[in-house]
Amino acid sequence: METTSPPSFRPGSGSRRAARRSAVFAPLYRQIKDLLVESLRRGEWMPGAAIPSETELANRFQVSQGTVRKAIDELASENLLVRRQGKGTFVPPTAAFCSAAANGRARTSRHASDCVRARL
Repeated sequence: METTSPPSFRPGSGSRRAARRSAVFAPLYRQIKDLLVESLRRGEWMPGAAIPSETELANRFQVSQGTVRKAIDELASENLLVRRQGKGTFVPPTAAFCSAAANGRARTSRHASDCVRARL
């Protein structure tokens, strides 16, 4: 009978720190939140633009709508997204986005992703 050993860290496949992080449990909503933040960093949504609906994001990530809602709620509480009842969820205008990103210090930028990078 052949035995297989568990996968081990391979040099060049990433850092030990990254290997340790993957072993740490993160709630699903936190993983979705991280994916949404990465989309903001990449500039997938422009300042002032609506992000996809909770239902669309739930389908995209193959999770429940409640999981997406919790991730968006956290981002809204951190001023990285703005919810408007009956309208949707939006990327804040650049100035508001940047001031939240700079912890109160005013900054100007043409693109919100610059501010997300500064915030995170």
